Amino acid sequence: MRIPAHFLAVVGLLSVVAGSVAQALASEIQPKVEAQLISEADEVQPGDTITVGLLQRITEGWHTYWTNPGDSGQPTTIEWRLPQGVTASEISWPFPQRIPYYGLVNYGYEGETVLLSEIVVPEDWPSGQPMRLEATATWLVCEEICIPEGADLAVTIPTTDGPTTRAPNWQDLFQNVRAKTPIDSPWPVRAVSSDDQFELVLSGDFGTGTLEDAYFFPAASGATEHAAPQHFDASSQTLTISFEKGEAPPSESLEGVLVLTEAVDGSNLSRSFAIAADLEEGGPLIGAATMDVGVFQAVLLAMLGGIILNLMPCVFPILSLKALGLVQYAPKDLRTARLHGLSYAAGILLSFSALAGVLLILRAGGAEIGWGFQLQSPLVMALLTYLLLVVGLNLSGAFEFGSRFAGIGNRFASRTGHMGAFATGVLAVIVATPCTAPFMGTALGYAMFQPPSITLMVFLALGIGFALPYLALSFMPALGRILPKPGAWMIRLKEFLAFPIYATVAWLLWVLSRQLGPDAFLSILLGGVLVAFAVWSLGMLERVGTRGSRIAASTLAIVALVGASLLLPSGRGTQATTADVDPAGGKIYEAFTPARLEQLRSEGRPVFINLTAAWCITCEVNDRVVLSRDDVVATMKDHSIAYLKGDWTNSDPAITDLLEAHGRNGVPLYLLYPKGDGAARILPQILTESLLLDVFNDVGAG
Repeated sequence: MRIPAHFLAVVGLLSVVAGSVAQALASEIQPKVEAQLISEADEVQPGDTITVGLLQRITEGWHTYWTNPGDSGQPTTIEWRLPQGVTASEISWPFPQRIPYYGLVNYGYEGETVLLSEIVVPEDWPSGQPMRLEATATWLVCEEICIPEGADLAVTIPTTDGPTTRAPNWQDLFQNVRAKTPIDSPWPVRAVSSDDQFELVLSGDFGTGTLEDAYFFPAASGATEHAAPQHFDASSQTLTISFEKGEAPPSESLEGVLVLTEAVDGSNLSRSFAIAADLEEGGPLIGAATMDVGVFQAVLLAMLGGIILNLMPCVFPILSLKALGLVQYAPKDLRTARLHGLSYAAGILLSFSALAGVLLILRAGGAEIGWGFQLQSPLVMALLTYLLLVVGLNLSGAFEFGSRFAGIGNRFASRTGHMGAFATGVLAVIVATPCTAPFMGTALGYAMFQPPSITLMVFLALGIGFALPYLALSFMPALGRILPKPGAWMIRLKEFLAFPIYATVAWLLWVLSRQLGPDAFLSILLGGVLVAFAVWSLGMLERVGTRGSRIAASTLAIVALVGASLLLPSGRGTQATTADVDPAGGKIYEAFTPARLEQLRSEGRPVFINLTAAWCITCEVNDRVVLSRDDVVATMKDHSIAYLKGDWTNSDPAITDLLEAHGRNGVPLYLLYPKGDGAARILPQILTESLLLDVFNDVGAG
C-alpha cells in the first residue's frame, strides 16, 4: 500500500514538534536544586560529634523554604539511614529571607544554603572502619511554579584513632552558615498579646551599630500575619517590635527567630536570636498604640496638645502679658493687633523648630533625652529663673526700658513692638516646656522615632496649636470687641501680673534646691539678688542726667551681672531622692528601678509607677492634688499596690528607657501593672481622684 506524500509530510512535521516539546519538557524538569551531603570532618574519632550539612545550590530566581514556609510552601526534610548506633539531630536552620509574592510573603532561601545536623558517633565504633551516612532529602522549589524535588544522598567519613580533623575545603562554608544560625537571646524578652497584636519587648545592650531593621520570624505557621508590616522602636537599652496576629495565633508562648540588622563600619550585619517567651495577656499594646499613629494623626494630636498647653499653669503668666498687650491695639487698630499676633506666632514656631533640631542632634549623638530635657540642667534652670525675675521686676515698675529708645522715631515704634511680641513667643515656649498637655505625649513619642522631616512637622504642629488662641483673638474682630477699653486699670493689671511671675520664680528656685542641694541653692539666691541689682542700675540710666552718673550706673550693672554669672551652677545636678513617708510613718512610695519593678512583679503584686520631675508642673499638680489624697493612698494600701516613683528631675537612663518603651518622650507618665504578667495600662496625664480609685479597685479585684 502506497502512503501518500502529504501524510508523510504531516508525520514528519509532528515528529519535529514532538521532539521540540519533549526537549522543552526535559529542560523544564531538570532539577532546580543541586544537593550534596558534606561533612565538616575529614576523619572522625569514635565517640565524637561532627557536623554534616545538606548543601543546596538553588537555580537563580528559584527558592526553597524555611521550617515555617510563611504564606505558602513546604520545608525541606531529611530522612536519615544511619549505621547502627549512629544518631542524627534535627535540622539546624539558618535564618531565612522574606520572599514576597503577589501580596503574600514566604520564608525561605535563595542562592546557596546549608542545613546542618549533628552526627553522634558511638564510642564502640570500630576504629578504622569508614562510616557511611545515607539520607533521602526532599524539598519544594518555587519560582512562578513550584516543583517537588528530592535526592538520595550519601557521604562516607573515615574513622581514626587520633583526633577528629576538619575538612579545609568546607570550613568557610560551615563558618558562614553558623553565623546565620540563631543563638539564644542574651536579653530578657517579654511577649504581650492584645486583641489583634503581638508585641516583643527586649531590654539590654543592643550593640554599637545603628539598627536598620528588626524582624521576627514566627516558628509556627499562622502565628502572625506574614505579609503585614512589622514595626520596631529602638533605644540603646530597649527594643520593641509589634506585629499582627495570624489566623492561628498561639495562646501560651511565642516562639521564633528575631533577626537584627545593624549598620557597622559602612556595611550591614545581621544577627539572629532564638526567641521563646510566655505570652502575657494585656489591654491595647502600648507599642502598638504608638505604631498605629500615622503622620496625620500625630500632627492633629500635636495641634490639640498645643492648644491645651495654653491652659497649663506654667504658661498662664506669659499669656496674661500678651493679653494685656492686645488690649492696647484691639479693636481700634486691628492691623497692628494682627501683626503682633503673627510676630508672637513666629517666635513660637521658631522656638519649637530650634527645640526639635537640638533634640534630634543630641539624640543622634546617643543622648537619651526627651521633652523638657533642658530643664534637667541646673544652669538652664538658673538662667530661666533670672530671666523671669527680670520680667517680674519690670512689671512691678522697678525699672523701665524704652523711653530713651522711644525718641529714635515713630517709624521704629511698631518694629520694637513686633520684636517684643516675637520675644514673648520665644519666652512662652521656654516656660511651657515643664508642662505636658493631653495628646502631646503620644504625638511627641511618635515624632522622636521618625525621620527628621516628620519630627519637625509634628513640632511645628504643636507650635501652631500653641499660637492659635492668640492668633484667633488677633484676627477676629468679633473676639477683639469683647476686650475692655484701654485705661488706668491696665497699669494696675500689669503690676498685678508680676505676682504670678514671682510665683513661677519661687517654683523654679524650689526645683533648683532639689537639683543642687542647699549649699549651691544659696549661690543661686545670691545671684538673683545681683541680677535684681543690675537691672535696677540699668533702670537708673533712664533717670540720671549726667554722663558720670550714667557711667557709674552702667559699671555697677556690669559688675553685678559678672558676679551673678560666677555664681551660676556648672554641670548637672545630683539625682533627687524619691523616698517619702506619710504622717504615720508608713512608706508611700519607693524609688523606681528596673530591678525593683521586676522583683515586685515576680511577687505577683500590682505596681503603680509615677514618672515625674520637679520641673514638671503638671506632675506636681497631680502629685499634690490627687496622688497624695488620703483615699488614694489608703486604696493602694488596701489592695497591696506597690508605688514606685521615677524622678526625672535630673537625667536618668532607666527612666528614659521606660518612657520610650511606652511610646512617650516626656513626663508625666503613669503606668499601672496588674497582678501577674499582664501588660501595663497607661493612665491619663491629667489625673482625678475618682479615676485612680476606680482603676486601683479594678486591679485589686483582678
